[in-house]
Amino acid sequence: MLPTDKLTERERTAIAAVLGSWQERSRSKEPIDVKNAERAALAVYRMGGLGPPRIMKSPNPVSAAMAATELGVLASDLQTRNFHDKAYDGLQSASHRWGIDFKSLSDSGEARQYHRWEELETLGARLGSRPWHLRPTFSGLTWQIDNALRAELRRAYEAGRQAFNLGAFLKGATHPIIPALIDIAIGVLKLPDVERLRPLADLARFGGYVLPARDVCWICERPSIISTDADGRLHAQDGPALDCAFRARRPLVPAHGDHPFQGMATSGARGVRGHR
Repeated sequence: MLPTDKLTERERTAIAAVLGSWQERSRSKEPIDVKNAERAALAVYRMGGLGPPRIMKSPNPVSAAMAATELGVLASDLQTRNFHDKAYDGLQSASHRWGIDFKSLSDSGEARQYHRWEELETLGARLGSRPWHLRPTFSGLTWQIDNALRAELRRAYEAGRQAFNLGAFLKGATHPIIPALIDIAIGVLKLPDVERLRPLADLARFGGYVLPARDVCWICERPSIISTDADGRLHAQDGPALDCAFRARRPLVPAHGDHPFQGMATSGARGVRGHR
């Protein structure tokens, strides 16, 4: 058990507000903020002890994964684990009076990924944020989108177009456990030691899925259309339920149970700005 009795009611309410803002942000359909996402990416690479990468904008993760393969990026070039470890270690080593085990909260394990919104709700409960409640209709929505992306990446692989899987991406924008903890540590608990991790939260705040290789970093667009039924499943009566191409070429119209990315355009990434 966490010593949540050491948190004041004001701190618990503030934590609930942070978690709520990240829940809303994860469902955002606004275009990414390229300038601020780029600035955050450069700071994240500095934090990771790396030189400035060439930053590329991609319409979706599938396009980014295929472009990385075409450029000869290897799995050993990916910095996802490096940046996750920096976040876990930075949070865990922060000096504070609450006795909060950040590593236990982030539950990293071996590159553990958070796919369901129940886990943000659990995080709030473990931090003693009693006012925090999720709307059930949105529970698991990002997990559905992730599954569609995984299936499309698998299809690209089976078609002979080698591509990285979704585990290669930083997914703080859609599964924001790490950035939420960073915001809580900085904004609510006022831990100065965590300030150096702010770029990781900012990258999730301003970007979408991110594929970070050693010399190139792909920042992917968000979907411009997300439509659900009353049960929180991707569905639309008229028009697309999900902008499957993430602003690549055209959205498609999935029905219940259909693969929402079938026939998805996979145009290559285009450069935003090169840093050498």
